[in-house]
Amino acid sequence: AIPNPQYAYMRSMQGEHRSSILDANDPVLQPRHHRMWQCDPRYIPFLVESGFYAFSQMEPMRVDWNLMTALIERWRPETHTFHLQKGEMTITPLDVGLLTELRTWGLYVNIDQDELDMKKSWWEVVLGVLGSVDPNAKDHYYVRRHWLSETFKLCPANADEETIIYFAKAYILGLIANVLFPNSSGDKINTPWLCLLEATAEDIGEYNWGCALLAFLYRGLCKASKIGVKGVEGCVLLVQLWAYEHLHTGRPTCRSRELPVIEDEDRRMCLGWSWAKAIRQTGKNPVHSLVLYRDMLDRQTEDEIIWFPYTEDRVQNTHPNCIDENESYLLELALICFHIVEHYHPSRVMRQFGYSQPIPTAVFHDRKLHQTNWKLALVSAPNQENYVNMNQLHVRCLGLTIPLS
Repeated sequence: AIPNPQYAYMRSMQGEHRSSILDANDPVLQPRHHRMWQCDPRYIPFLVESGFYAFSQMEPMRVDWNLMTALIERWRPETHTFHLQKGEMTITPLDVGLLTELRTWGLYVNIDQDELDMKKSWWEVVLGVLGSVDPNAKDHYYVRRHWLSETFKLCPANADEETIIYFAKAYILGLIANVLFPNSSGDKINTPWLCLLEATAEDIGEYNWGCALLAFLYRGLCKASKIGVKGVEGCVLLVQLWAYEHLHTGRPTCRSRELPVIEDEDRRMCLGWSWAKAIRQTGKNPVHSLVLYRDMLDRQTEDEIIWFPYTEDRVQNTHPNCIDENESYLLELALICFHIVEHYHPSRVMRQFGYSQPIPTAVFHDRKLHQTNWKLALVSAPNQENYVNMNQLHVRCLGLTIPLS
């Protein structure tokens, strides 16, 4: 069956949605993510303080692109939810916090345009973050992934503390560009990420990386749901981990997914780590065809969905900060990542928080939000004073809330 929402406001983009022309021979979507190099143990203190430690410790996982394609065919840009047989579901800030241990409150990931243009030259930014400059970068707004990995893959054995910090920041930049926020820019890593990494580890950890990750992923899923799009931007690993937690479809068979008991709270693992570890140990991660996944999702029953998988026994060994004590994941939020502003509507997926689900109300979908790209945000928008003003305007238009700091 073709996934097609019942209500008119949820079909406003059906004419350009990939579900409108499903075929048995449809190509499978392709990744935008790239391989990461190994984490040096000397980076760990910096990773802990900046909030990237738990995610950095996850073992590599093979992405099931047939499953990802079948799910994205059911993603609706109008509501930012997957439309399944038994109701709507989505990836929430609560999922992000527990699966990745990235912070889901705090300063939103953004920079002042004047600071970017006037504070210092691009080369000074790169030099301050990495301690060296990509000699072959052709303009002032990126460094190359290839140069980053080749230059910072191995930290010298006799490196001093300053050099280790440069390499630790390069590792975080690699995580950002290759796994957490991969895009379609090929070998380029854009300027704003480096501006954020100019700060100390403590200040880097103050940013709301989790909601930024979700904003970027929502945008990527919306793009990928269109006819003719071949790749997916954003952290598809998060989509796969979310599917493993909530859906029977495509879930690998694992004997145990218990987290280790670690007294130091700052060095506890995330739930995503438990999936990667269990799959590596058992070697059982079956991959089925796209047609079979479509059929499994079409025939999905209530007992094949786990609306709220995060029971007390599963989260007791995670970091306390995985869950926002202010419960902002229950609010209608504006998810922000630089030029990207995406709406988040938990009222449509209340069963994912252990509540009963009322009939969802209509939501406002602004197509203009999806028309802003890196180039427009960086250099082609003279009428936009800075990112902050642009994002606050979008937030006001959507009637949403910025996550609490």
